[in-house]
Amino acid sequence: MHFPDGGTNIGDGAFDGCELLSSIRLPDRVTEIGKSAFRNCILLSSILLPDGVTEIGHGVFDGCKLLSSIHLPDGVTKIGHGAFGNCILLSSIRLPDGVTEIGHGAFGHCILLSSILLPDGVTEIGECVFVGCKLLSSIHFPDRVTDIGNYAFNGCSSLSSIRLPDGVTEIGDSAFSNCKSLSSIHLPDGVTEIGKCVFGGCELLSSILLPDGVTDIGNSAFRNCLLLSSIKKKIKKETRGRKRKAQRGNKKE
Repeated sequence: MHFPDGGTNIGDGAFDGCELLSSIRLPDRVTEIGKSAFRNCILLSSILLPDGVTEIGHGVFDGCKLLSSIHLPDGVTKIGHGAFGNCILLSSIRLPDGVTEIGHGAFGHCILLSSILLPDGVTEIGECVFVGCKLLSSIHFPDRVTDIGNYAFNGCSSLSSIRLPDGVTEIGDSAFSNCKSLSSIHLPDGVTEIGKCVFGGCELLSSILLPDGVTDIGNSAFRNCLLLSSIKKKIKKETRGRKRKAQRGNKKE
C-alpha cells in the first residue's frame, strides 16, 4: 500500500477489518497510529513501523492472525491495551528498552508466543497481559515490578516456574490460574494477600512457602492444585530471634 505525501497520523480504526490487506509500509513521517488502526486485518503478515512511532495504541494489531513477527522502533515507550491481542502466529517480539507501560491484554491469546524479555522500566504487569499464551514457558520480571494484575498469566499452560521480584506486594485474582505446568513459585516477603483463584488449576504445584506477612487467602486460591501436599509459612529472622530470646528467658525463670 502506498501512502500519499503529507500527514503524520494514522487515525483510529483507519484499516479496521480490511481483510485482504497483507502488507504495509508506513512512511517515515508517521509518528502516531490510532486505536484499532489495523485491527482484524486477518491477512496482514508484515508491517514496517517508522522510527518516529513512540506508542503502540489500544488494539492496533488485535486479531491480525497472520502477523508472526514485528520490529518495534527503539523510541516506543508504551504498548496499549490489547495491542497484539489474538495475534495467534506471533511467536516472539522484542520490546524496546524504553518501554515502561504494557496495557491490559496487550499479548492476550498470542498462543505461539514462547518468550519475551520485559524491559527494566516496567513496573506493573497489567490485567490479562499474557492470558492464554499457552507456549510461554518462562519469563523474567524486572526488579521494579510491584504489581501483577488479575488474570495476567491465566492459562499459560507451559509456564513451569516463576520468581517474583522482591518489590511485588500485590498479586491479582486468577493471576496464575490454570498454569498447568507450574511446579514452583517464589513469593516475595512483601506479599500480604493471596487473591481469589490465584493458583487455581496449577496441577503440578506440590508445595508453596507463604511469606510471613500473609494474612488473607482468597476463595479458591489453590483450587484443583492436585499435587499440593505442603503449605508452609515463612518466619522472618527477627521473629525467630525473638522466639529464642523468649525461650531462654523462660529457662532462666
